[in-house]
Amino acid sequence: MLNKLFLRTALLSLSLTWTVASHAQTVNTPKAAAKRAPNVTLPSAGFLEYYNRNVYGFNQGFDAMLFKPSAEVYDAILPAPIQKGISNAFSNLGEVPTVINDVLQGQFQQAMADTWRFVINTTVGIGGLIDVAEKTGLPPHHEDLGLTFAHWGWENSTYIVLPIIGPSTLRDAFGIPINYYFFTVYPHLNPQHLVWSLLVGQAISTRAGLLSLEDVREQAAFDPYVFEKNAYLQRRHFLIEEDTEHSDDTWIDEPIPIMPHTRHKPAPTAPKATS
Repeated sequence: MLNKLFLRTALLSLSLTWTVASHAQTVNTPKAAAKRAPNVTLPSAGFLEYYNRNVYGFNQGFDAMLFKPSAEVYDAILPAPIQKGISNAFSNLGEVPTVINDVLQGQFQQAMADTWRFVINTTVGIGGLIDVAEKTGLPPHHEDLGLTFAHWGWENSTYIVLPIIGPSTLRDAFGIPINYYFFTVYPHLNPQHLVWSLLVGQAISTRAGLLSLEDVREQAAFDPYVFEKNAYLQRRHFLIEEDTEHSDDTWIDEPIPIMPHTRHKPAPTAPKATS
């Protein structure tokens, strides 16, 4: 039931996204303007930004009503180490789609490193609660289908705000339902209320981690919508560029560390004789 609900929501968001983006491409053309009623005016920034700002406003209201209060209670009740462990566990579940997208991008060395991260943290790290792998020289790494599409050539994409989900692009939005249903572990878990609990818990954990950034956003941004848009696009551009730099590392050039690094001090040498 939950999986069907998620699929319908994702497909509805994707359909709405595609429809709005397609309309935005034609709404300001001379032919479209001629057909437009004289008393109908659109914002000068264009229909797409008009849509994005309205959905952004809806998301802000939804967040203020549900997500933010839940995150504040979560943050007030749970100590920081426990919050860190929960965040680590959800990140560990995210290693599965990351590994699959590593392979789809041809980044086999990174796929092996991320596989080791998942195995080490799931076993030694008690289900991912403790990030043991990072201490062995395997830092966290993120991939998703949107980044894979960019790696395949779809680098530039239209920015769009999705209901509930938030900032995205056409490319990233198209990858969300595929990434969820084919790459993550959630559709394969039972019972369904466990899946629901995990998804809600992950959303609250993620939102709690953003509480400390709200003041920064309000102080640094004259327009919070533009601030969020630029932050998202810059972050995605950074990840795409990072993947491009690593795209040539197909085969293993260096051994992947699986044990903590140890530095051996060189044996002391006898002092040279002085005349």
